[in-house]
Amino acid sequence: MTNTYIVGSWIDDFSKSDEKDARVNAMSNLVEIAKELGPEKTRDDLFIFLRHFLDDDDDVALVMAEQLGNMLPYIGGAEHVDTIIPLLEGLANTEEANIRDEAIHSLLNVMEQSCPGEIQEFIDLTFRLARADWFTSRSSSLGLFSSVYELAPEKVQAELNELFVQLGRDSMPLVRRAVSNRDRNAQRKNCDILRFESKDICKKDRTSETGEWKTVKGKVVKGFCQVVSQNVVQEKMVPLFIALAQDDQDSVKFLAVESCASLSARLSSEQNNEMVVPVLNKLFVDPSWRVRYMVAENLPQLQKSLGGAYSEKRLLEVFISMLRDNEPEVRTVACGSVSEFCKNLPESSRLSMTCESIFPICTELVVDTSQQVRASLASKLLHLSVVLGKE
Repeated sequence: MTNTYIVGSWIDDFSKSDEKDARVNAMSNLVEIAKELGPEKTRDDLFIFLRHFLDDDDDVALVMAEQLGNMLPYIGGAEHVDTIIPLLEGLANTEEANIRDEAIHSLLNVMEQSCPGEIQEFIDLTFRLARADWFTSRSSSLGLFSSVYELAPEKVQAELNELFVQLGRDSMPLVRRAVSNRDRNAQRKNCDILRFESKDICKKDRTSETGEWKTVKGKVVKGFCQVVSQNVVQEKMVPLFIALAQDDQDSVKFLAVESCASLSARLSSEQNNEMVVPVLNKLFVDPSWRVRYMVAENLPQLQKSLGGAYSEKRLLEVFISMLRDNEPEVRTVACGSVSEFCKNLPESSRLSMTCESIFPICTELVVDTSQQVRASLASKLLHLSVVLGKE
């Protein structure tokens, strides 16, 4: 079977079929087709052909985004990265969140395989997306910030700092949400936060400004805090965190909680006391169950990062309030954190605090009216017994 026949058959299956499944299957063989064509024809012919299908069915575009992340070895290597970026950029501009996320994931994969001399291509791409008129593009740009920042020259880093802050104050909630929480590894976890039938926090809803679908994204403040300088953390990241934590959109505010541990780890106890603790005190009693949910889930991490900014007694009071929260979703995730929280208590008082303050509440939750609460607690009781010890 000749290469010409294989490629021709693929083009027929893809471009002439009205069946979505046939086009999805054809697109899943993109790497194999590139191998058959060779680098030059892949760049000059196949990529031009694919440009006509960037607006194809979502399932087809999603597979294209995934496949393109593995194409660099078959287009002649990193020196030709400029031929693959336009396709992934087009996919990163689409309305469908899953496609944008896959496109950014593939761009990061391509960047890892590229040479340092090619970083300018990715810097330019990040700026184009971040300054685009369409808010979905600005949201996508945030997935590139941390990786690009680490490799960028100092002057460009300063521009990225300013641009990051601008995006954190964007008029669109989707973009601000992306700043709070843009990490592909955590994306599905946040989108699957116990999909209770009555309260699915990641159900798509309409924005009042545009009527476009909102979607939850992955961490950015968290990742960005790990690569910027100490001065940038204090001068840029802290004010941005405070603004996000006070956002009028719960879906932005509850994701800011998750970034707090990384932020507070970069600050001294005095700085945390002055800048972070006042914000957290409000989040601990926020009227939104979504925010309290994230507090309960992240309290063990906050224990470690806040150092001496909070007394163990104060954090214990907060955790107990989460275990006794009115909302079953909050109680469920608090039960899931119980063993780790107890493990992080000071060794000198761990046993007494656990036995006197937490264990009695766990006894009550064994007969909680919510099945999810009981199941979550049951999964952690064995771990809790390890923390308590044989005695």
